[in-house]
Amino acid sequence: MTSPSTVDIRKFLIECFSDEELTTFCFDYFRDVYEVFASGMSKAEKVQRLIERCIRRKELPELLGMLKRERPGQYQQYFGASLDITTNKLAEHPASVAVQPETRDKTGRTRVSPWIWVTACVVLLLLLAGITLIPSIMQAMPPSTPMAAIPEKAVRASLTSTPVPAATASAETLIPTSTSIPQVLIPTTTPKVSMPTFTAVIPSSTPIRQTSTPTQAPPTLPPTLTPMSLTLTPTLAPGSTRISERDGVVMVYVPAGEFVMGSADSDAEAEGDEKLQHKVTLNAFWIDRTEVTKELYQRCVAVKKCAGVGLYDVGEQDQPVVGVRWLDAASYCAWVDRRLPTEAEWEKAARGTDGRKYPWGGELPDCHKLNYNACGIGHPVSVGSYTGFPSPYGVFDMAGNVWEWTSSLWGTNFLRPDFGYPYRSTDGRENSAAPNSTWRVFRGGSYDDQEKFVRVTVRFRLEPDASNLTLGFRCARSP
Repeated sequence: MTSPSTVDIRKFLIECFSDEELTTFCFDYFRDVYEVFASGMSKAEKVQRLIERCIRRKELPELLGMLKRERPGQYQQYFGASLDITTNKLAEHPASVAVQPETRDKTGRTRVSPWIWVTACVVLLLLLAGITLIPSIMQAMPPSTPMAAIPEKAVRASLTSTPVPAATASAETLIPTSTSIPQVLIPTTTPKVSMPTFTAVIPSSTPIRQTSTPTQAPPTLPPTLTPMSLTLTPTLAPGSTRISERDGVVMVYVPAGEFVMGSADSDAEAEGDEKLQHKVTLNAFWIDRTEVTKELYQRCVAVKKCAGVGLYDVGEQDQPVVGVRWLDAASYCAWVDRRLPTEAEWEKAARGTDGRKYPWGGELPDCHKLNYNACGIGHPVSVGSYTGFPSPYGVFDMAGNVWEWTSSLWGTNFLRPDFGYPYRSTDGRENSAAPNSTWRVFRGGSYDDQEKFVRVTVRFRLEPDASNLTLGFRCARSP
């Protein structure tokens, strides 16, 4: 029987595991994936990391085996009778530590031995008992000899600086000092529990009997810990990714700021509608890393949110959907809580801020970088086939393969745009309610185009209710 697709596995993980259960699952079976989970990472992003890891290591069968073990009933419901999948390879991986079933409860969490809890309680009781008994123990221990027991003659000797005969010196001999300053009596024995504090001997005409009052430090109690709530606000770096919970698509973050749009007057390949070159400032946005595939578009058609175009089921399901009208593309993006990118957003995502000619830089196109007519393939290839040559933000397939719809208007004249450069989003070109007689802009070139049309600045146009075998789309979203 055919193994479940990655899309089916992703859907199973998202719907059948809570965020906590998914984290525990990865801790138990895929420790290397668990260790890269970041604070604030969504469940969909964790699922994507897990699936990408299993694809890289060719361990999707092992993943399915673990899912079948953890959720047998739901696995049967989703996938039916599956192949006999073993997990020996997973156990051989030092980074993938599997917890034995008898040490885990029904929810997948690792059980803690009762003896560990008993030991912890005993240690805690001993600590509390020790804190309570310390004052009593200290009082019961014999204190050092009080100053009241010291002979008066010894005190007078200290006042007159008369040496004490060696024959009469005891273990607590008092060391006399000069009479010109107040004297302090220092016992030569070392107290075992606490150091007594002595009162200074002040010379006077009347002998003074000194007394010592041992001071006892109160027991030190453990400090009270006050829980603190720490909220971390992650800073998104250019090219950061997230997973759409609606369709599982990876989206790439493009930060706010200025970029160079259009072609320079000196560019001999540039058409007139690509000029003038100018600077445009945009807000931050997210854009799909790849075009929408036939498989994803079929789901929208199945729930009657998108119109069937008759071309999405031709070829491999991971190829970009083609033959979609602007209206169909806009409907899909709305269904997944996104939108079509503006023409300016598309160009910034494709070229970055340095004004490059192609997504990968200034090198001329070749068949290692993209799918265009010089390669002779003659049809779209699977999305993400040229991951070694992304845009500066990590967006794939921004040149060649298929053209891509944008939300921007061209106008009603095919030869001359009503909305030319400089680009201004407030001049009416981003009016999504414009009539169907107003042409829309699409970008990027396709498998059927020559080198000059796969530049990131090329603009082309078509009626919103028309379609083309070389035309697809991707979606975008504001933060």
